[in-house]
Amino acid sequence: MVQPNPPYVATGALAVDNHRVELYSGFDSSLPIDEIVTKLKAIDNVGDVGPVYSTAYTAHGKSQEEVIKANAALVPNYSYPVIGESVSQIFLLPYRRAERNLLRPSPWGDKIFYYTQVDENKRLARDKKWGWCELRPDAVICIGFMPQNNAVSIVQGLGLYTFQLLQVAARFPGNEGAWNSKRTDTSSTVLARFHIYAAMHPEKPIICEYFGVETLDGPHPAGKAQSIGAFMEGNTDKWAQWVRETRVRPGTLEGTSWLFVNYLTQEWTFDHPFDLSETYATGFADVLDTPTQWLLGFDRMKAANLIPK
Repeated sequence: MVQPNPPYVATGALAVDNHRVELYSGFDSSLPIDEIVTKLKAIDNVGDVGPVYSTAYTAHGKSQEEVIKANAALVPNYSYPVIGESVSQIFLLPYRRAERNLLRPSPWGDKIFYYTQVDENKRLARDKKWGWCELRPDAVICIGFMPQNNAVSIVQGLGLYTFQLLQVAARFPGNEGAWNSKRTDTSSTVLARFHIYAAMHPEKPIICEYFGVETLDGPHPAGKAQSIGAFMEGNTDKWAQWVRETRVRPGTLEGTSWLFVNYLTQEWTFDHPFDLSETYATGFADVLDTPTQWLLGFDRMKAANLIPK
């Protein structure tokens, strides 16, 4: 039988001793929205909240269908209308940005409740001022640390089990497949710090920012994609004027494969990330983040007069 979480104070929660940390317990995110709003309004300055971090899980021990339905029902209860108009972004943890079922083959990947939550967030955030972000790691060490108890803590479970092994001969409890399979362990401390960092350093469309474009709308809601190739090739009569005005090296426009650009911006609508673990396993240590790579490429192209300065 699962007992309701009892209230506790900051010292009991092992929270950092800082005047900026305020702990409010006893919230039930499965309650009707009006009851949640009433409880939140009792908190001083809750209307000034910016980013919101949410980690919640319910229906533990129920069927997968019940788990999916119950956890999807929690999503509207921590969304922008509930918390306040100052909310800028909602962060959900633990989340992982990956193609569905890519890392979890059937049948394990068929009934992951996170996916339904993602769909619900997309629906709620459509045409809203607030945004949201998925940050989903694999195995979180000390996942969802709760001082009173946490049923889904790998650290708690293995700590209790391993202590008992002191009384008997130690042996890995799983099978050979589990022994040899690989996963990505994530520190809950690092994960929490990254959530804060992501909130303080929101992603910007770096290409637009680089060229001074103020706003960037998303894809056309009716699916009418803007073909870069069609646009550029439909304006060939203006190319000579563009070259004169921008002093781009003559022949650059003609020498660009607009078909290739279309592939990357319009045709390839599937995830295709590569795993570089074997590259770095050789001892190669160079790392260059993606935004820096793009900006470095633009700078070099400008220096060679291949794009406008």
